[in-house]
Amino acid sequence: MKKILLLLILLFPINIYSLELPEVSSDTVVIYDVNEDKMLFNKNGESRHDIASLTKIATIITIIDRFDRNIMKKVTITDQMRWAVNPELSIHKIQTGEEYTYADLMQMCMKESAADACMALAFDFAGNEAKMTELVNEEIKKIGLEHTHFTNITGLDDPNHYSSANDILKLLQYSIKNETFMSVYTGNEAYLSNGQTIYPTFRMFAKMLNLDLSQVKGAKTGFTDKAGLCFASLIRVEDHEMIMITLGAPPVLKEGYHIRDAYTLINFLEDNYNYETLYNKDNVIKTIEIELSKQETFDIKVKEEIKKFLPSDYDKSLISYKYEGKDKISYLDKKGANIGKVSYYYNNELLYEHDVIIDIDIEYSITKLLNKYKYYLMGMLSLLILLIILIVNLRRKKVVKKQYI
Repeated sequence: MKKILLLLILLFPINIYSLELPEVSSDTVVIYDVNEDKMLFNKNGESRHDIASLTKIATIITIIDRFDRNIMKKVTITDQMRWAVNPELSIHKIQTGEEYTYADLMQMCMKESAADACMALAFDFAGNEAKMTELVNEEIKKIGLEHTHFTNITGLDDPNHYSSANDILKLLQYSIKNETFMSVYTGNEAYLSNGQTIYPTFRMFAKMLNLDLSQVKGAKTGFTDKAGLCFASLIRVEDHEMIMITLGAPPVLKEGYHIRDAYTLINFLEDNYNYETLYNKDNVIKTIEIELSKQETFDIKVKEEIKKFLPSDYDKSLISYKYEGKDKISYLDKKGANIGKVSYYYNNELLYEHDVIIDIDIEYSITKLLNKYKYYLMGMLSLLILLIILIVNLRRKKVVKKQYI
């Protein structure tokens, strides 16, 4: 039995580099490294899901993408705008006749999840919610969200209103490239044109739960009984920006399971992802022979410390380098000469490369020169001796010839 097990292990090697997510309440988790353009974790990211107020991310980027005026343009609140809002939704409590800028309404919509602010934007921009929803569906098709469809702009549950964590990731990847979007998506507070200060909902949850979420640059929360607690955030770990999306945490608002999950996941990332040193500066990676010199060998060294942002259980067998250049040098190669290039890789990704420059004075060795060319020198010496003998013989013949004359 042991022999069979060993054979199976050899045939199907087990990957020991398998960092796993900690246990969280959310049924869906997607974590993507923006700097590396790499998915770190994906748990049920492809599954269709109710996303509640994460819908408002699409509403805001649709308006920003199509807005051809200054976002400081003012909107006067009407009864029609207010009456169109479902009373079950979060609101800022804007009043008829009040004036807000587009920037104000976007901040309320994103940070407070204010449905009344979102509806005011929809009515002023598109005429009503139905037309705004059409524009949002056009926008998400343009962005490439293939598993998303909306029936409203605020995130009310509906059988035909759905998305997936993977699609929300695409939406955020697109949106965070926009400076205006980032101005309303990020920040610990927002100052409205009427002097009021508002704060992101998730910050209030974090304070209530006494959790440090200072690594979160920006976020959008979502909640309905059907969608559960949702969170779509842009976080920073080391100097890396990451998009983290969690869906379907238990719908117990006062428990803030989505915020607890965010805290757990951020700490997990900080504990397990770091800049790992793959090569130290001056590490010798290759030694080549020096011919005909007092020095025997020349060491090719790493020019700079080479690091890579990796999990703590990264696969060291994926570290590699490639040297292209001379395999031997001699006293004829002078100090400062370029003899090749070294490229360093992790998992076939080029990390760094540098030229290999001779940084020593190479001294020739008389002994080695004589030893290498001894047969040549002996041959030359033999020829020289023969030539001398020949010359001597010729001279003797001339002398003899003169004597007979």
